Amino acid sequence: MKSFKTHRVSGLAFILLASLIGAVQPASAQCVDIPGCVLVWSDEFDGTAVDPSRWSFQLGDGTEVGLPPGWGNNELQYYQAENATVAGGVLTLTAKEESVAGHDYTSARMRSLGKGDWTYGRIEMRAKMPIGQGLWPAFWMFPSDSVYGGWAASGEIDIVESIGSQPYRIFGTIHYGAPWPQNRFSSTRYDLNSGTFHDGFHVFALEWELGEIRWYVDGLRFARRSSWFSTGGPFPAPFNADFHLLLNLAVGGNLPGSPDLSTIFPQEFVIDYVRVYQLPPTVEITSPTGDDMLAPGDDLTVTADTLDTVSIQRVEFLQDKAVLGEDTSPPFEITVPGVAAGCYTLRARAWDDGGTPVSSPPVNIMVGSGCPQAPYRMTPAAVPGTFEAEDFDIGGQGIAYNDADSNNNGGAYRPGEGVDLEGTSDAGSGFDVGWTVPGEWIEYSLDVTAGTYDIELRVASLSDGGTLHIESDGIDETGPITFAATGGWQNWTTIRVEDVTLHAGMQTMRLVIDAGEFNINKISVVEPPDTDADGVPDRADACVLSDLSPTVIIDGCNSETSNLLGADGCTFSDRISEAAAGALNHGGFVSSVSQLMNAAKKAGLVSGAQRAAVVSCAARSDLPSVDRRRSSRSVPARSMTGIRDRR
Repeated sequence: MKSFKTHRVSGLAFILLASLIGAVQPASAQCVDIPGCVLVWSDEFDGTAVDPSRWSFQLGDGTEVGLPPGWGNNELQYYQAENATVAGGVLTLTAKEESVAGHDYTSARMRSLGKGDWTYGRIEMRAKMPIGQGLWPAFWMFPSDSVYGGWAASGEIDIVESIGSQPYRIFGTIHYGAPWPQNRFSSTRYDLNSGTFHDGFHVFALEWELGEIRWYVDGLRFARRSSWFSTGGPFPAPFNADFHLLLNLAVGGNLPGSPDLSTIFPQEFVIDYVRVYQLPPTVEITSPTGDDMLAPGDDLTVTADTLDTVSIQRVEFLQDKAVLGEDTSPPFEITVPGVAAGCYTLRARAWDDGGTPVSSPPVNIMVGSGCPQAPYRMTPAAVPGTFEAEDFDIGGQGIAYNDADSNNNGGAYRPGEGVDLEGTSDAGSGFDVGWTVPGEWIEYSLDVTAGTYDIELRVASLSDGGTLHIESDGIDETGPITFAATGGWQNWTTIRVEDVTLHAGMQTMRLVIDAGEFNINKISVVEPPDTDADGVPDRADACVLSDLSPTVIIDGCNSETSNLLGADGCTFSDRISEAAAGALNHGGFVSSVSQLMNAAKKAGLVSGAQRAAVVSCAARSDLPSVDRRRSSRSVPARSMTGIRDRR
């Protein structure tokens, strides 16, 4: 919704008149399809005259604005201000049979140009229509500045029109395309089941958003348009610029025909109120477009534009249902690195300061040629790292997954896919894969840094016997992974598979269901814990020091101790500066081993008995000979039995 601005208007128009009836009670109104509407402009007609701060009159027969007599529609009336009156809480436009300036009829026409101009919103009127052959009331909108060219390249929106000879019928119409006579229009009519629009008041409304316009009567939507064009600019032109309001009552013209002997004058078009609401913010993706040529591996910048940058708190960018990222300030954009080949559907979702979201129309893009299997988030998941089970690859049944039935039994997140997804109560929430049966599998595109990893899976099950295995590029990397019941379908636990070696580069991980029924929330491929950062996992390191580096100085001697870790032992090497220092070095050696094993026991890596055995072994080791410059003593790293001295 834009603020009010002054604009010059030209082009073809329709006509309205005013008259006065008794007071009526105004009705409440609200947005129909979209919550969070805010009233930004209204005229309740509670005064005694037309409010000049909201409306201006258009007078005469159209020649004053450069149109042929009859406002380009062969209308018969002459507009004058006195035919619009305000009393009793209503505005009345009155059509009269009287001779003025060579015309046989008079009426009134009002517009809000420069006093109420908007791009998008809900526009609403409560009114009672005239009746009789040749009467043509209208509530409509015209471009405030014809930026796309002459009528109808810059558009026209008819919120409601009626012809008096068919008082049970109304029309909702848009005009667009090229300048006259190559203009186009799209129109929908609505008929009452009983009675007429002359019998009483009805609420007529239009909800106008980026790329879509909807028409309502008494809260019922009777028309919707999302397809149009303008020779003056790309879609959604022409309906993405400021328009203003018009109220008029025409007599005669191309649509209703001329009055006849059955027409009774005067006739009144009675308006209880006119209201304009601001809709929640509108957002669209401006780049990329569906026509852009995108190469696999390139970085992709996605940009969104919103018409209300003041109330927007953030804009999220999505591939299908997956949030790729967000931006909190204009210009709103994110960059997706190294996009993989595939076909994707992009959307932007804007959140205003009231917490109300609105989504853009989708933009379908192709990266590379064709639509191969592709990562759901556009780039392969990085390993080491964590990825969600529900973010399996794009590709469908038999390509990205195999599911026992074609329906998403949980109906969540990706309802068009066959994989069964539901909301999860696990930490971090999101979704999980459920309803698993043997023989099903799902695949994930990965970008792996070569290494030996632990694979952790968050699982939940009500029954024992859940079994799966994990493949990488068709090779079984784990063997059967079996786990017990967790106590419920949403009672989550982590199972771990150790020492899985993966090669570097792009590869496809397949998670295969072998037995049982269980739910899966996420998969983590992580480096094993290594407390002392010496490159040896804690579970293979009996010489773990949480507070020392791999190289330590042995107390009591001028020596350097290197923690050479391996399956056969933990070796300490003493560099002896003097032969006489042998006894002192031996004492320092034993002291250091004792400190090391105390730390290992405290960290829970060895038992008390194991600690004692290693310290005892160190104490029994031979003293270095006085004529050797170097000695080494070893204690085993994994086995705490059969401790031996190694020199």
